[in-house]
Amino acid sequence: MNTRSRSVSLGLLTLAFATSSAFAQTNAPMRQSQGEFYILIQDWSSESVTIGGVTLPTNPGPNPLPVTSDLRFNFKDEVFWGFGGAYHMNDRWAIRGELAFGSPSYEMTWNNAKITGESWINHGKLNLDFNLLKNLPFTPFISGGIGYLYIDTGIPNGPPQYTVWWDYYWGPVAYGTQPTYQKTYFTYNGMLGFRWDIGDRFAMRASYASNWVDTRHDTLRTNELTFSFSWKY
Repeated sequence: MNTRSRSVSLGLLTLAFATSSAFAQTNAPMRQSQGEFYILIQDWSSESVTIGGVTLPTNPGPNPLPVTSDLRFNFKDEVFWGFGGAYHMNDRWAIRGELAFGSPSYEMTWNNAKITGESWINHGKLNLDFNLLKNLPFTPFISGGIGYLYIDTGIPNGPPQYTVWWDYYWGPVAYGTQPTYQKTYFTYNGMLGFRWDIGDRFAMRASYASNWVDTRHDTLRTNELTFSFSWKY
């Protein structure tokens, strides 16, 4: 996330704090023993990432010549969407899990060649939240936890694979798929934000999180500015 995006993010969080504080009342409903389901929208960004020792074919045909080189990705900022759920053990502590999905574009260099494309990413996290204020509808919070990051680059990784079956009308039908380079990584994260409980049924959250992705040779950092709307039960 660039400097301008960070400034906008901090401005939005500050605005959320200033606006929601005006609604804070001491007789707000408690969060204790409440569950919630929420949907989210997320501004996702990433540092450049290098995946070492990737072997890919360099020519078409049944016996392609494989070459091994490092893959370097530069992901573009992207809007993700997702959903999650939480359970509030008391008014301060909650356990939370969420999933988010997106298709950021990227620029890739491999074996002195440059390729642009679109990836498919989904990531999830399991976090423990701590609300700094008690018995108030509005509270800042901090959070931390673990998760995963799944990346499908869309880059071919081996020859096409074919499946043939018999159709009663058409006869034998062949269906082909192209394997692509995919990888799942372990992540851990830290988060801070603001929460506003709107009565007994709804809540809103705004947060900024950094995730550290444990790759084989390096640690990748991704950043997320997330807004969510919750239904409480």
